[in-house]
Amino acid sequence: RWHAANQIEADTYSDENELAKAWMLRAALFDIFELIALQLHGIDWAKKNARLIRQLYGETLNEFIAEVLKCRTQQ
Repeated sequence: RWHAANQIEADTYSDENELAKAWMLRAALFDIFELIALQLHGIDWAKKNARLIRQLYGETLNEFIAEVLKCRTQQ
């Protein structure tokens, strides 16, 4: 997933829709955190706190796109 995100970000033809896919791929790391929560606390706790776990992903889509575009202009 990280490799795919890197390729999307590096491609100067990637539009904002494609960059949103890269952001989604990077945010998929939180799938692992949900699985850890499931293993540690059980299904009920994991389901109850699934949204909270996702909210811990601090970078918004707009911030991500702006950062990628800024890096492109600096190259």
